[in-house]
Amino acid sequence: MDKNVTVVIPAYNESDRILQTLESLKGIKSIKKIIVVDDGSTDSTYQLLKPLKDIMLLHIEHNKGKGNAVRY
Repeated sequence: MDKNVTVVIPAYNESDRILQTLESLKGIKSIKKIIVVDDGSTDSTYQLLKPLKDIMLLHIEHNKGKGNAVRY
């Protein structure tokens, strides 16, 4: 049975490692959707992810914490 897994990644200032993380996740067959919630990053996290078409990118203007980002 195929599983349809959605992954939600809260991200705050993750520009150094977010692309590698996404590449690893894309290699997992059961993951059908990846949602990244940029939690008000002050680095280039949002700009790095914005051109990617194979993820859903949400953006919170000001950092409010991981719990808020996951609920967003």
